[in-house]
Amino acid sequence: MRMTKVLALLSILCLGFFSTTAEAGKKATVKTIGVQSFDQVFRKAKQIDNKLTKAERQTKRARANFNDALGLKKKSTYQAGLAEIVQKAQGKVRMALQGGVPSLTIQEALPTRIKKGVDALNASCKANVNALKTVIELPADSQALIQRAQQLPQRFKNEVANNPVKILTSIREIRTIGSNIKVIKNMPARARNLIKHIKEDMKKIVNAFNFNWRFGG
Repeated sequence: MRMTKVLALLSILCLGFFSTTAEAGKKATVKTIGVQSFDQVFRKAKQIDNKLTKAERQTKRARANFNDALGLKKKSTYQAGLAEIVQKAQGKVRMALQGGVPSLTIQEALPTRIKKGVDALNASCKANVNALKTVIELPADSQALIQRAQQLPQRFKNEVANNPVKILTSIREIRTIGSNIKVIKNMPARARNLIKHIKEDMKKIVNAFNFNWRFGG
């Protein structure tokens, strides 16, 4: 009877840690806990998390560099810079595919500032396409990982049930599992949003030069 009560209490404690950590871990990253059976899931999740983070930073940096080349605010959207290039290039640039990436080639001499903008825009296109190649499969990959991750709290409670004292030395692992699950659950939407934003930016870029291009097509 006493053991039943202890296990019930342990179950409540685990449930509390897993739920509260998930709420607090919005900006957390995936971490391993040093237990092979759990870390098989977490290492895979960490790879996906790292790919998403790298792609997010890559595209943000590319846009910031483009804006900086034209003297715009770093968080400006592409529209302002594109409008200036289209206006001042006056048909002196042409868009074509280079290695599957839409790129501008300069046909005639351009003002230095606009040339820098063209170069930065080409770098942005390359960064965006490379980011898309990296993350295009991640919504499905991360969705498949969620089911495995959701089984981990119960598995942990089952292990603790065989040794209730273990709960006292496993607080950090409990918190990490909860935080990791929150990150994993957010991954599919995070990947879809990133893909959507990159495609929207690329559409604005190619449309500005009346170029027909679609990723993967």
